Amino acid sequence: MTENTEQTTQQTDTVRLIGQEAIDYAAAGHDTRLKFAGREGLGIFIPAMDDVSAEKAAEMVDEQGADVSLFYCDGDPRIVALGRMLDGDFNDIEEEDYRENYYSVGRQNYYVMTDDEADEAAAERIRESLWAFKTEFISGHTRKGLSDRAEKALAKAQAELCEGANDLVESMIEDMDHFIKDAIRGDGRGHFLSTYDGEECEESVGGTMYFIYREN
Repeated sequence: MTENTEQTTQQTDTVRLIGQEAIDYAAAGHDTRLKFAGREGLGIFIPAMDDVSAEKAAEMVDEQGADVSLFYCDGDPRIVALGRMLDGDFNDIEEEDYRENYYSVGRQNYYVMTDDEADEAAAERIRESLWAFKTEFISGHTRKGLSDRAEKALAKAQAELCEGANDLVESMIEDMDHFIKDAIRGDGRGHFLSTYDGEECEESVGGTMYFIYREN
């Protein structure tokens, strides 16, 4: 095993962290058990042990010459993904239970999603904000397109009704799935899911790609 590599566990909701990353994850206070595989050599034997504190692990590395790559723990893959995006800082990451796949880091908030979850969330945001799309884009997704006069009337309704024009716009769209795909193709999912900077970040953890969106 080498430092900062990973292996998936049998549980799909955890990922195996190895080396300094495992120590850093455990030191941040996340629910896990830091373990040591044991070492023998140079006349020194350090037995395998469970529930090593991060402080004890640092002491074993610095004072006893323990190989850092022999420390390991299991972690939440979404927290791991977010921590890696934050330059390996796992501190202060907390899952918020009032929204799905939603995490806070101090005053910052992030969504951490799989590809399918991000597609579904972006589609929902698009359906909720149909009224805000450019009139020309909407026109291109109606059955026959809109005349200049009709586009001006729609633009006026959008400006005056705002969210109230959502049902009107939805009734005009011929193929909603195509509309959504075209919107994502043009602007990206980050445009709809990241209200902070419109960016989509990605991190691969345990063979699964996670997509991260900062909300504030």
